Amino acid sequence: MKLIMKKHLVALAGITLAIGACKDSTSVPDLNNVSISSVGGALSPANLQLLITGILDWQRRSIDYPFLVFPGTMSRDIWRMDNSESRFISETLETKPSPGGFLARGYTLYYANVRAENNLLDAVPRATAEFTAGDKAAISGFVKTLKAQDLYRVLETRDTLGLPIAVLDANVVAPIVCKPAVLTYLSALLDSAYTDLQAAVAGGTTEFPATLPTGWTGIGGDYSLIDNQIRYNRGLKGKIEVYRGLLGNAASFVAARTALDIALAGDPGTAASLAGGPYYQFSTLSGEYANPLFDTRVHFTPSVYDSLQAGDKRISKIVVQPTPATITIDGVTFSTVYDPAVSVTSNASNQTRPIPILKNEELYLLRAQAKIGSGDLPGAAADISVVRTVSGGLPLIATFPNATAAINALLYEKRYSLLTDGPQRLVDLRAYGRLNATSFPPGQLSPYAGDPFNFVLPFPQAEIDVRASTKCQ
Repeated sequence: MKLIMKKHLVALAGITLAIGACKDSTSVPDLNNVSISSVGGALSPANLQLLITGILDWQRRSIDYPFLVFPGTMSRDIWRMDNSESRFISETLETKPSPGGFLARGYTLYYANVRAENNLLDAVPRATAEFTAGDKAAISGFVKTLKAQDLYRVLETRDTLGLPIAVLDANVVAPIVCKPAVLTYLSALLDSAYTDLQAAVAGGTTEFPATLPTGWTGIGGDYSLIDNQIRYNRGLKGKIEVYRGLLGNAASFVAARTALDIALAGDPGTAASLAGGPYYQFSTLSGEYANPLFDTRVHFTPSVYDSLQAGDKRISKIVVQPTPATITIDGVTFSTVYDPAVSVTSNASNQTRPIPILKNEELYLLRAQAKIGSGDLPGAAADISVVRTVSGGLPLIATFPNATAAINALLYEKRYSLLTDGPQRLVDLRAYGRLNATSFPPGQLSPYAGDPFNFVLPFPQAEIDVRASTKCQ
């Protein structure tokens, strides 16, 4: 398959995804949300191709400012300096973001995809005879994993607000479930998907029965292969369990290590292997979608450059400009000469630079987190050192004197290895209680008096309006 998903396929697959086009609520009925019957009745190979192409394209298009820029600003790594739109900074660093503003966007897109995934999962038992039992298991396992990914994306930015998960019926207002229960649900969903993927292999299906885009097949490995989809599933499972563990569930650290051992089994820890994983791919062709960070108004805070250890090769992710970018918002002037390399518009290839969905480099650091949580500091040092020496070109670490030192080292490696990949920095600062005035005293990174230290994005106003309460249960 060519790099780009065919425009007409995306348009047809988008029939099932239209729920996000005209409202923000996850629960108000929407006549645009058409089922599998609208693209030909029973699930056939042609319909599967349309639907899986649409789901993967929608996931890619959901990677935008709410996923990359807003969390990056809240975690004090990114400033988007736009003289015509101050809310990128004012509603992240100065005041609470408004549910009626654009900082609440990015919520509905994921739920549009979840509904499309539910439609496809519902159709699997009615698949035509062209599909073997192994094929059906492969479809179910992969789509459940994608659904877990979509819901986790919502949780990354809503955190303690919780989120609706029982969204099978568009006519029912699904309750908002609190974060611990959401993580428990996602863990179980991923285990169910893992069972399906194993059944697919046992049934003789080694490759997903539809063509996947090159972000899934030609950048960080071939994730149309069921064995690699199992690795992706176990990697995401390990990620979920790490954050369950950080909520106080000690057994989750053990579960995380088990899952991540499967995801990383046989990995040699080389530069090429650390980059392994599925990716979002981008294009400049008509009707396509360029990398959303290709933006002259996106800049790194000076702290990103100043906090680098001497000799760290990941400095290549930072471009030092000859003149500073500045903006003044409500009496505070922001100034920096540091830009993400991907944002430099003089390099046209940045428009198509892929973004990793879940790469092995992150999996090593997640396993280190699980090892820190379970008291295995030498094991954590070994995993951190793989990333530190290969990606950073820095000396290895034999062990740590205590858990605090291990966490400090972990957060440094995650910050620079995952820089501009997503909201991981915000998630970790929250999880370790470091998004506060102790970590960011008044000054350059906390420039406003009464800094709210925002750590979540709000529910959209339309979602709030259909509910008596948005308090999670």
